[in-house]
Amino acid sequence: MEDDYNLPIDLLNKKEEKINKKEIIDRAAAIQKTLYLFGADGEVVNVSVGNLMTRYCVQPAVGTKIKTIKNLKQDLQYALGAERIELNVDGRKQIIAIDIPNKKPQKLCLGNCIDKLKDETYKIPLIIGQDLNGEIVVEDLTKLPNLLITGTTGTGKSNLLSSFVIDILYHSVPKEVKLALIDTRATNFTKFNEISHLLIPTVIDSRRATSFIAWLIQESYNRNNLFAKKNVDDFDDYNAVAKLKLPRIVVMIEDFYDLVSGTNGEIEVELIQLINISRKVGINIIISTVRPSREVITGQIKVNIPARLTFKVASQIDSRTVIDVAGAEDLLTQGDILFIKTGEREPKRIQTPYISDEEIEKIVAAIKNNNQNEDIQERNKIVEEINTYGKDQAEEENKNLFKDDPLIDEAINYVIREGQASTSIIQRRFKVGYKRAGRIIDQMEERGIISGYYGSKPRKVLINKDDESVESDDNIECKENEDKEEQKINVRNQVKQKKLINKDSIFGKWWFWVLSIIFIYIVLKNL
Repeated sequence: MEDDYNLPIDLLNKKEEKINKKEIIDRAAAIQKTLYLFGADGEVVNVSVGNLMTRYCVQPAVGTKIKTIKNLKQDLQYALGAERIELNVDGRKQIIAIDIPNKKPQKLCLGNCIDKLKDETYKIPLIIGQDLNGEIVVEDLTKLPNLLITGTTGTGKSNLLSSFVIDILYHSVPKEVKLALIDTRATNFTKFNEISHLLIPTVIDSRRATSFIAWLIQESYNRNNLFAKKNVDDFDDYNAVAKLKLPRIVVMIEDFYDLVSGTNGEIEVELIQLINISRKVGINIIISTVRPSREVITGQIKVNIPARLTFKVASQIDSRTVIDVAGAEDLLTQGDILFIKTGEREPKRIQTPYISDEEIEKIVAAIKNNNQNEDIQERNKIVEEINTYGKDQAEEENKNLFKDDPLIDEAINYVIREGQASTSIIQRRFKVGYKRAGRIIDQMEERGIISGYYGSKPRKVLINKDDESVESDDNIECKENEDKEEQKINVRNQVKQKKLINKDSIFGKWWFWVLSIIFIYIVLKNL
Protein backbone atom coordinates (compact mmCIF):
# COMPACT_ATOMS: atom_id res chain seq x y z
CA MET A 1 0.00 0.00 0.00
CA GLU A 2 3.06 2.31 -0.30
CA ASP A 3 1.70 3.93 -3.49
CA ASP A 4 -1.54 4.80 -1.68
CA TYR A 5 0.25 6.34 1.30
CA ASN A 6 -0.98 9.87 1.70
CA LEU A 7 -1.66 12.07 4.69
CA PRO A 8 -4.15 14.90 4.21
CA ILE A 9 -2.85 18.27 5.39
CA ASP A 10 -6.25 19.19 6.84
CA LEU A 11 -5.53 16.89 9.79
CA LEU A 12 -3.34 19.70 11.12
CA ASN A 13 -4.73 22.87 12.64
CA LYS A 14 -4.00 26.23 11.09
CA LYS A 15 -4.25 29.53 12.88
CA GLU A 16 -4.18 33.02 11.49
CA GLU A 17 -1.80 35.41 13.17
CA LYS A 18 -3.56 38.22 15.04
CA ILE A 19 -1.63 41.44 14.56
CA ASN A 20 -2.17 44.26 17.04
CA LYS A 21 -1.48 47.25 14.78
CA LYS A 22 -1.90 49.79 17.57
CA GLU A 23 0.75 48.04 19.71
CA ILE A 24 3.16 48.00 16.78
CA ILE A 25 2.66 51.68 15.94
CA ASP A 26 2.95 52.77 19.57
CA ARG A 27 6.17 50.82 20.15
CA ALA A 28 7.74 52.07 16.92
CA ALA A 29 6.97 55.64 17.96
CA ALA A 30 8.35 55.02 21.46
CA ILE A 31 11.62 53.71 19.98
CA GLN A 32 12.12 56.76 17.75
CA LYS A 33 11.20 59.18 20.54
CA THR A 34 13.60 57.58 23.04
CA LEU A 35 16.47 57.64 20.54
CA TYR A 36 15.80 61.31 19.76
CA LEU A 37 15.68 62.31 23.45
CA PHE A 38 19.10 60.76 24.08
CA GLY A 39 20.67 62.27 20.95
CA ALA A 40 20.80 59.07 18.89
CA ASP A 41 18.57 59.74 15.88
CA GLY A 42 17.18 56.71 14.06
CA GLU A 43 14.15 55.64 12.07
CA VAL A 44 12.11 52.42 12.26
CA VAL A 45 12.19 51.27 8.62
CA ASN A 46 10.64 47.83 8.94
CA VAL A 47 8.70 45.66 11.40
CA SER A 48 8.56 41.82 11.38
CA VAL A 49 5.71 40.50 13.52
CA GLY A 50 6.05 37.03 15.01
CA ASN A 51 3.97 34.97 17.40
CA LEU A 52 6.38 35.41 20.31
CA MET A 53 8.56 38.35 19.32
CA THR A 54 8.33 41.42 17.10
CA ARG A 55 11.45 42.77 15.39
CA TYR A 56 11.76 46.53 14.85
CA CYS A 57 14.47 47.40 12.32
CA VAL A 58 16.08 50.75 13.10
CA GLN A 59 18.26 52.61 10.61
CA PRO A 60 20.57 55.06 12.43
CA ALA A 61 20.85 58.61 11.12
CA VAL A 62 24.07 59.69 9.48
CA GLY A 63 26.70 60.42 12.12
CA THR A 64 25.00 58.35 14.84
CA LYS A 65 27.28 55.77 16.43
CA ILE A 66 26.03 52.21 16.74
CA LYS A 67 27.54 52.04 20.23
CA THR A 68 25.41 54.99 21.32
CA ILE A 69 22.18 53.15 20.42
CA LYS A 70 23.35 49.88 21.98
CA ASN A 71 24.12 51.72 25.24
CA LEU A 72 20.48 52.82 25.38
CA LYS A 73 19.18 49.26 25.77
CA GLN A 74 17.88 49.76 29.33
CA ASP A 75 16.33 53.13 28.47
CA LEU A 76 14.51 51.59 25.49
CA GLN A 77 13.35 48.68 27.64
CA TYR A 78 11.94 51.12 30.20
CA ALA A 79 10.22 53.28 27.55
CA LEU A 80 8.65 50.23 25.87
CA GLY A 81 7.50 48.66 29.15
CA ALA A 82 9.07 45.32 28.16
CA GLU A 83 10.52 42.65 30.45
CA ARG A 84 13.53 42.30 28.17
CA ILE A 85 14.70 43.38 24.72
CA GLU A 86 17.55 42.30 22.47
CA LEU A 87 19.63 44.56 20.20
CA ASN A 88 21.52 43.01 17.27
CA VAL A 89 23.44 44.72 14.48
CA ASP A 90 22.77 43.45 10.95
CA GLY A 91 25.65 44.82 8.91
CA ARG A 92 24.37 43.27 5.69
CA LYS A 93 21.06 45.17 5.88
CA GLN A 94 22.67 48.15 7.66
CA ILE A 95 20.10 48.13 10.46
CA ILE A 96 19.87 47.57 14.20
CA ALA A 97 17.29 44.90 15.03
CA ILE A 98 15.39 45.46 18.29
CA ASP A 99 13.57 42.27 19.33
CA ILE A 100 10.71 42.78 21.79
CA PRO A 101 8.44 40.05 23.29
CA ASN A 102 4.77 40.43 22.38
CA LYS A 103 2.37 41.35 25.16
CA LYS A 104 0.13 38.45 24.12
CA PRO A 105 2.32 35.65 22.67
CA GLN A 106 0.73 33.14 20.28
CA LYS A 107 1.62 29.56 19.34
CA LEU A 108 2.98 28.72 15.91
CA CYS A 109 0.82 25.87 14.57
CA LEU A 110 2.60 23.14 12.63
CA GLY A 111 -0.21 23.31 10.07
CA ASN A 112 0.96 26.80 9.11
CA CYS A 113 4.42 25.46 8.25
CA ILE A 114 3.72 22.03 6.72
CA ASP A 115 3.63 23.31 3.12
CA LYS A 116 7.39 23.87 3.31
CA LEU A 117 7.90 20.06 3.20
CA LYS A 118 6.93 19.95 -0.48
CA ASP A 119 10.46 20.86 -1.51
CA GLU A 120 11.78 17.67 -3.18
CA THR A 121 15.42 18.52 -2.45
CA TYR A 122 14.95 17.56 1.20
CA LYS A 123 15.65 13.93 2.13
CA ILE A 124 14.55 14.15 5.78
CA PRO A 125 13.13 17.65 6.34
CA LEU A 126 12.61 18.95 9.86
CA ILE A 127 10.62 22.13 10.49
CA ILE A 128 12.65 23.98 13.14
CA GLY A 129 10.23 26.90 13.29
CA GLN A 130 9.90 30.58 12.36
CA ASP A 131 12.74 33.08 12.74
CA LEU A 132 12.42 36.72 13.78
CA ASN A 133 12.19 37.82 10.13
CA GLY A 134 9.04 35.72 9.67
CA GLU A 135 10.77 33.03 7.58
CA ILE A 136 10.03 29.33 8.16
CA VAL A 137 13.31 27.50 8.93
CA VAL A 138 13.55 23.94 7.55
CA GLU A 139 16.67 21.79 7.94
CA ASP A 140 17.56 18.55 6.19
CA LEU A 141 18.57 16.08 8.89
CA THR A 142 20.87 14.22 6.48
CA LYS A 143 23.00 17.37 6.20
CA LEU A 144 23.13 18.21 9.91
CA PRO A 145 23.52 15.06 10.25
CA ASN A 146 22.67 14.68 13.96
CA LEU A 147 20.91 17.03 16.38
CA LEU A 148 21.16 17.75 20.11
CA ILE A 149 18.17 19.35 21.91
CA THR A 150 18.29 20.71 25.48
CA GLY A 151 16.12 22.82 27.75
CA THR A 152 14.47 22.85 31.15
CA THR A 153 11.24 21.00 31.87
CA GLY A 154 8.13 22.51 30.27
CA THR A 155 9.85 24.53 27.54
CA GLY A 156 8.66 22.38 24.61
CA LYS A 157 11.30 19.73 23.91
CA SER A 158 8.90 16.77 23.78
CA ASN A 159 6.44 18.67 21.58
CA LEU A 160 9.22 19.56 19.15
CA LEU A 161 10.28 15.90 18.93
CA SER A 162 6.66 14.94 18.23
CA SER A 163 6.49 17.57 15.47
CA PHE A 164 9.70 16.11 13.96
CA VAL A 165 8.01 12.70 13.84
CA ILE A 166 5.00 14.27 12.07
CA ASP A 167 7.34 16.02 9.59
CA ILE A 168 8.79 12.66 8.61
CA LEU A 169 5.36 11.02 8.37
CA TYR A 170 4.15 13.72 5.98
CA HIS A 171 7.25 13.70 3.80
CA SER A 172 8.35 10.05 3.55
CA VAL A 173 6.73 6.67 3.04
CA PRO A 174 7.61 3.83 5.45
CA LYS A 175 10.03 2.14 3.02
CA GLU A 176 12.07 5.35 2.68
CA VAL A 177 12.51 6.26 6.36
CA LYS A 178 12.23 4.13 9.49
CA LEU A 179 11.91 5.62 12.96
CA ALA A 180 13.56 4.24 16.09
CA LEU A 181 12.12 5.91 19.18
CA ILE A 182 13.71 5.57 22.64
CA ASP A 183 11.74 6.93 25.58
CA THR A 184 12.77 5.36 28.91
CA ARG A 185 10.27 7.54 30.78
CA ALA A 186 7.43 6.35 28.48
CA THR A 187 5.91 9.84 28.43
CA ASN A 188 6.01 10.92 24.77
CA PHE A 189 6.78 8.39 22.04
CA THR A 190 4.47 5.53 23.02
CA LYS A 191 1.56 7.22 21.21
CA PHE A 192 3.34 6.48 17.89
CA ASN A 193 3.48 2.71 18.43
CA GLU A 194 0.88 1.98 15.75
CA ILE A 195 2.54 3.81 12.85
CA SER A 196 4.14 1.72 10.12
CA HIS A 197 7.29 3.89 10.00
CA LEU A 198 8.54 2.36 13.25
CA LEU A 199 11.57 0.10 12.93
CA ILE A 200 10.65 -1.51 16.26
CA PRO A 201 8.10 -0.59 18.95
CA THR A 202 9.08 2.34 21.15
CA VAL A 203 11.93 1.32 23.48
CA ILE A 204 11.08 2.13 27.09
CA ASP A 205 13.65 -0.04 28.93
CA SER A 206 17.20 1.24 29.38
CA ARG A 207 18.83 -2.21 29.09
CA ARG A 208 16.87 -2.92 25.93
CA ALA A 209 17.99 0.47 24.61
CA THR A 210 21.61 -0.58 25.09
CA SER A 211 20.99 -3.78 23.12
CA PHE A 212 19.26 -1.78 20.39
CA ILE A 213 22.16 0.68 20.04
CA ALA A 214 24.51 -2.32 19.79
CA TRP A 215 22.24 -3.76 17.09
CA LEU A 216 22.43 -0.46 15.18
CA ILE A 217 26.23 -0.55 15.33
CA GLN A 218 26.17 -4.06 13.85
CA GLU A 219 23.67 -2.89 11.22
CA SER A 220 26.08 -0.09 10.29
CA TYR A 221 28.87 -2.60 9.73
CA ASN A 222 26.52 -4.81 7.70
CA ARG A 223 25.61 -1.86 5.49
CA ASN A 224 29.28 -1.00 5.02
CA ASN A 225 29.87 -4.55 3.78
CA LEU A 226 27.02 -4.14 1.29
CA PHE A 227 28.58 -0.88 0.08
CA ALA A 228 31.92 -2.61 -0.41
CA LYS A 229 30.32 -5.32 -2.55
CA LYS A 230 28.78 -2.68 -4.82
CA ASN A 231 31.98 -0.59 -4.84
CA VAL A 232 30.17 2.50 -3.51
CA ASP A 233 31.07 4.87 -0.71
CA ASP A 234 27.82 5.93 0.92
CA PHE A 235 24.10 5.36 1.37
CA ASP A 236 22.85 7.39 -1.62
CA ASP A 237 25.27 5.75 -4.06
CA TYR A 238 24.22 2.31 -2.87
CA ASN A 239 20.48 2.96 -3.27
CA ALA A 240 21.14 4.35 -6.75
CA VAL A 241 22.50 0.98 -7.97
CA ALA A 242 20.84 -1.59 -5.66
CA LYS A 243 17.61 -3.38 -6.57
CA LEU A 244 16.60 -3.76 -2.91
CA LYS A 245 16.94 -0.26 -1.49
CA LEU A 246 17.78 0.37 2.15
CA PRO A 247 15.65 2.69 4.31
CA ARG A 248 17.12 5.57 6.23
CA ILE A 249 16.91 5.19 10.01
CA VAL A 250 16.17 8.14 12.30
CA VAL A 251 16.90 7.48 15.99
CA MET A 252 15.21 9.82 18.48
CA ILE A 253 16.12 9.68 22.17
CA GLU A 254 13.79 11.33 24.69
CA ASP A 255 15.78 12.46 27.77
CA PHE A 256 19.32 11.25 27.22
CA TYR A 257 20.19 11.97 30.87
CA ASP A 258 17.60 9.46 32.10
CA LEU A 259 18.95 6.87 29.66
CA VAL A 260 22.58 7.40 30.71
CA SER A 261 21.60 7.15 34.39
CA GLY A 262 19.69 3.93 33.76
CA THR A 263 22.70 2.27 32.11
CA ASN A 264 25.40 3.69 34.46
CA GLY A 265 26.96 5.56 31.54
CA GLU A 266 27.52 2.40 29.50
CA ILE A 267 25.35 3.53 26.59
CA GLU A 268 27.27 6.77 26.05
CA VAL A 269 30.36 5.02 24.69
CA GLU A 270 28.29 2.86 22.34
CA LEU A 271 26.26 5.86 21.16
CA ILE A 272 29.41 7.83 20.31
CA GLN A 273 30.68 4.82 18.38
CA LEU A 274 27.38 4.71 16.47
CA ILE A 275 27.47 8.45 15.72
CA ASN A 276 30.98 8.14 14.27
CA ILE A 277 29.88 5.60 11.65
CA SER A 278 26.17 6.36 11.22
CA ARG A 279 26.11 9.20 8.69
CA LYS A 280 27.71 7.22 5.90
CA VAL A 281 25.24 4.34 6.25
CA GLY A 282 22.02 6.40 6.40
CA ILE A 283 21.45 6.55 10.18
CA ASN A 284 20.74 9.92 11.81
CA ILE A 285 20.36 10.61 15.53
CA ILE A 286 18.39 13.22 17.49
CA ILE A 287 19.13 13.44 21.23
CA SER A 288 17.08 15.38 23.78
CA THR A 289 18.07 16.02 27.39
CA VAL A 290 16.61 18.01 30.26
CA ARG A 291 20.00 18.35 31.97
CA PRO A 292 22.55 20.31 29.90
CA SER A 293 25.50 19.68 32.24
CA ARG A 294 29.02 18.70 31.24
CA GLU A 295 28.47 15.25 32.78
CA VAL A 296 25.77 14.59 30.14
CA ILE A 297 26.86 16.75 27.23
CA THR A 298 30.48 15.68 27.21
CA GLY A 299 33.18 16.89 24.86
CA GLN A 300 32.75 13.75 22.75
CA ILE A 301 29.01 14.43 22.34
CA LYS A 302 29.60 18.06 21.30
CA VAL A 303 32.33 17.20 18.82
CA ASN A 304 30.20 14.56 17.12
CA ILE A 305 26.95 16.59 17.15
CA PRO A 306 27.75 20.11 15.88
CA ALA A 307 24.06 20.96 15.23
CA ARG A 308 22.57 21.96 18.59
CA LEU A 309 19.30 23.50 19.65
CA THR A 310 18.42 24.80 23.09
CA PHE A 311 15.26 26.03 24.76
CA LYS A 312 15.44 28.14 27.94
CA VAL A 313 18.04 26.85 30.41
CA ALA A 314 18.65 27.63 34.06
CA SER A 315 21.96 29.48 33.83
CA GLN A 316 24.53 31.07 31.58
CA ILE A 317 26.85 28.14 32.27
CA ASP A 318 24.28 25.70 30.83
CA SER A 319 23.89 27.92 27.77
CA ARG A 320 27.63 27.94 27.13
CA THR A 321 27.78 24.18 27.64
CA VAL A 322 25.30 23.62 24.80
CA ILE A 323 25.88 26.37 22.21
CA ASP A 324 29.19 27.83 23.47
CA VAL A 325 27.66 31.29 24.04
CA ALA A 326 25.37 32.88 26.61
CA GLY A 327 21.78 33.79 25.82
CA ALA A 328 19.66 30.67 26.32
CA GLU A 329 19.10 31.62 29.95
CA ASP A 330 17.16 34.72 28.77
CA LEU A 331 14.80 32.92 26.36
CA LEU A 332 11.05 32.92 26.86
CA THR A 333 9.38 30.02 28.64
CA GLN A 334 7.83 28.01 25.76
CA GLY A 335 8.77 27.45 22.15
CA ASP A 336 11.65 29.96 22.13
CA ILE A 337 14.99 28.49 21.03
CA LEU A 338 18.51 29.25 19.89
CA PHE A 339 19.72 27.06 17.01
CA ILE A 340 23.25 26.71 15.69
CA LYS A 341 24.82 24.36 13.14
CA THR A 342 28.10 23.88 11.29
CA GLY A 343 29.10 26.97 9.33
CA GLU A 344 27.23 29.47 11.51
CA ARG A 345 29.06 31.77 13.91
CA GLU A 346 26.08 32.82 15.99
CA PRO A 347 22.93 30.96 17.01
CA LYS A 348 19.65 31.89 15.35
CA ARG A 349 16.58 32.70 17.44
CA ILE A 350 13.52 30.72 16.32
CA GLN A 351 9.99 29.94 17.53
CA THR A 352 9.28 26.21 17.29
CA PRO A 353 6.00 24.81 15.87
CA TYR A 354 3.31 23.39 18.12
CA ILE A 355 1.19 20.27 17.59
CA SER A 356 -1.58 19.11 19.92
CA ASP A 357 -2.27 15.57 21.13
CA GLU A 358 -5.58 15.59 19.25
CA GLU A 359 -3.80 16.27 15.95
CA ILE A 360 -1.33 13.46 16.63
CA GLU A 361 -4.17 11.03 17.37
CA LYS A 362 -5.86 11.89 14.06
CA ILE A 363 -2.64 11.41 12.09
CA VAL A 364 -1.80 8.09 13.78
CA ALA A 365 -5.36 6.85 13.12
CA ALA A 366 -5.10 7.86 9.45
CA ILE A 367 -1.81 6.01 8.98
CA LYS A 368 -3.16 2.98 10.82
CA ASN A 369 -6.25 2.85 8.59
CA ASN A 370 -4.29 3.36 5.38
CA ASN A 371 -1.84 0.60 6.26
CA GLN A 372 -3.96 -2.22 7.65
CA ASN A 373 -2.07 -4.79 5.53
CA GLU A 374 1.34 -3.57 6.59
CA ASP A 375 3.78 -6.47 6.71
CA ILE A 376 5.24 -6.63 10.24
CA GLN A 377 7.52 -9.65 9.66
CA GLU A 378 10.58 -7.44 9.23
CA ARG A 379 9.83 -5.63 12.47
CA ASN A 380 9.40 -8.88 14.37
CA LYS A 381 12.65 -10.17 12.89
CA ILE A 382 14.55 -7.11 14.13
CA VAL A 383 12.98 -7.40 17.59
CA GLU A 384 14.06 -11.06 17.75
CA GLU A 385 17.61 -10.14 16.71
CA ILE A 386 17.77 -7.46 19.43
CA ASN A 387 16.48 -9.90 22.05
CA THR A 388 19.02 -12.50 20.95
CA TYR A 389 21.80 -9.95 21.00
CA GLY A 390 20.82 -8.87 24.52
CA LYS A 391 20.86 -12.49 25.75
CA ASP A 392 24.20 -13.19 24.08
CA GLN A 393 25.64 -10.05 25.61
CA ALA A 394 24.45 -11.05 29.09
CA GLU A 395 25.85 -14.58 28.69
CA GLU A 396 29.15 -13.19 27.49
CA GLU A 397 29.32 -10.89 30.52
CA ASN A 398 28.65 -13.84 32.85
CA LYS A 399 31.38 -15.92 31.16
CA ASN A 400 33.90 -13.12 31.42
CA LEU A 401 32.95 -12.28 34.99
CA PHE A 402 35.59 -14.63 36.49
CA LYS A 403 38.17 -14.36 33.70
CA ASP A 404 40.94 -11.83 33.32
CA ASP A 405 39.95 -9.18 30.82
CA PRO A 406 42.06 -9.12 27.62
CA LEU A 407 42.83 -5.45 28.31
CA ILE A 408 43.98 -6.03 31.91
CA ASP A 409 47.73 -5.89 31.18
CA GLU A 410 47.40 -2.79 29.04
CA ALA A 411 45.17 -1.18 31.67
CA ILE A 412 47.69 -1.96 34.43
CA ASN A 413 50.51 -0.34 32.46
CA TYR A 414 48.32 2.70 31.80
CA VAL A 415 47.28 3.34 35.42
CA ILE A 416 50.87 2.83 36.66
CA ARG A 417 52.11 5.30 34.06
CA GLU A 418 49.40 7.87 34.83
CA GLY A 419 49.38 7.30 38.60
CA GLN A 420 45.59 7.25 38.88
CA ALA A 421 42.77 4.76 38.36
CA SER A 422 38.98 4.92 38.13
CA THR A 423 36.16 3.33 36.16
CA SER A 424 35.57 6.49 34.12
CA ILE A 425 39.28 6.75 33.21
CA ILE A 426 39.28 3.14 31.93
CA GLN A 427 36.06 3.84 30.00
CA ARG A 428 37.47 6.89 28.20
CA ARG A 429 40.92 5.43 27.54
CA PHE A 430 39.90 2.02 26.23
CA LYS A 431 36.42 2.85 24.84
CA VAL A 432 34.66 0.14 26.87
CA GLY A 433 31.34 0.02 28.70
CA TYR A 434 30.80 0.84 32.35
CA LYS A 435 30.47 -2.80 33.46
CA ARG A 436 33.62 -3.94 31.70
CA ALA A 437 35.60 -0.98 33.05
CA GLY A 438 34.35 -1.87 36.54
CA ARG A 439 35.53 -5.48 36.14
CA ILE A 440 38.97 -4.29 35.03
CA ILE A 441 39.20 -2.07 38.13
CA ASP A 442 38.16 -5.01 40.36
CA GLN A 443 40.77 -7.28 38.76
CA MET A 444 43.51 -4.70 39.31
CA GLU A 445 42.46 -4.46 42.95
CA GLU A 446 42.65 -8.26 43.32
CA ARG A 447 46.18 -8.21 41.90
CA GLY A 448 47.24 -5.51 44.36
CA ILE A 449 47.83 -2.89 41.68
CA ILE A 450 45.41 -0.37 43.16
CA SER A 451 43.89 0.24 46.58
CA GLY A 452 40.41 -0.74 47.68
CA TYR A 453 37.20 1.23 47.41
CA TYR A 454 37.06 4.21 49.82
CA GLY A 455 33.70 5.78 48.96
CA SER A 456 34.18 9.07 47.10
CA LYS A 457 37.98 9.00 47.51
CA PRO A 458 39.99 8.03 44.40
CA ARG A 459 41.78 4.71 44.38
CA LYS A 460 45.54 4.83 44.92
CA VAL A 461 48.00 3.14 42.59
CA LEU A 462 50.16 0.85 44.74
CA ILE A 463 52.84 0.21 42.11
CA ASN A 464 55.14 2.97 40.90
CA LYS A 465 56.73 3.36 37.48
CA ASP A 466 59.85 1.44 38.57
CA ASP A 467 57.68 -1.54 39.56
CA GLU A 468 58.45 -0.91 43.27
CA SER A 469 55.64 -1.66 45.66
CA VAL A 470 54.00 1.28 47.32
CA GLU A 471 52.49 0.45 50.65
CA SER A 472 48.75 0.70 50.99
CA ASP A 473 47.03 2.58 53.80
CA ASP A 474 46.17 -0.72 55.52
CA ASN A 475 49.81 -1.88 55.49
CA ILE A 476 51.01 1.48 56.82
CA GLU A 477 48.46 1.36 59.60
CA CYS A 478 49.52 -2.19 60.54
CA LYS A 479 53.17 -1.16 60.64
CA GLU A 480 52.37 1.82 62.82
CA ASN A 481 50.54 -0.45 65.27
CA GLU A 482 53.50 -2.86 65.31
CA ASP A 483 55.91 0.00 66.04
CA LYS A 484 53.74 1.17 68.95
CA GLU A 485 53.66 -2.33 70.45
CA GLU A 486 57.44 -2.60 70.17
CA GLN A 487 57.84 0.75 71.94
CA LYS A 488 55.57 -0.39 74.80
CA ILE A 489 57.54 -3.62 75.17
CA ASN A 490 60.84 -1.71 75.25
CA VAL A 491 59.55 0.61 77.99
CA ARG A 492 58.41 -2.35 80.09
CA ASN A 493 61.80 -4.02 79.70
CA GLN A 494 63.60 -0.87 80.75
CA VAL A 495 61.43 -0.57 83.88
CA LYS A 496 62.08 -4.22 84.75
CA GLN A 497 65.82 -3.77 84.25
CA LYS A 498 65.82 -0.73 86.54
CA LYS A 499 63.95 -2.69 89.21
CA LEU A 500 66.43 -5.56 88.95
CA ILE A 501 69.35 -3.17 89.20
CA ASN A 502 67.87 -1.47 92.24
CA LYS A 503 67.14 -4.83 93.88
CA ASP A 504 70.68 -6.24 93.42
CA SER A 505 72.62 -3.11 94.54
CA ILE A 506 73.61 -2.37 98.19
CA PHE A 507 71.22 0.50 98.30
CA GLY A 508 68.43 -1.98 98.00
CA LYS A 509 69.38 -3.79 101.28
CA TRP A 510 67.48 -2.92 104.47
CA TRP A 511 70.41 -3.40 106.84
CA PHE A 512 72.45 -0.86 104.89
CA TRP A 513 70.01 1.90 105.78
CA VAL A 514 69.87 0.77 109.50
CA LEU A 515 73.65 0.93 109.83
CA SER A 516 73.72 4.27 108.03
CA ILE A 517 71.24 5.80 110.51
CA ILE A 518 73.23 4.44 113.51
CA PHE A 519 76.48 5.81 112.10
CA ILE A 520 74.97 9.27 111.54
CA TYR A 521 73.58 9.24 115.13
CA ILE A 522 77.03 8.44 116.69
CA VAL A 523 78.74 11.16 114.69
CA LEU A 524 76.23 13.81 115.67
CA LYS A 525 76.42 12.80 119.38
CA ASN A 526 80.21 13.14 119.51
CA LEU A 527 79.94 16.60 118.00
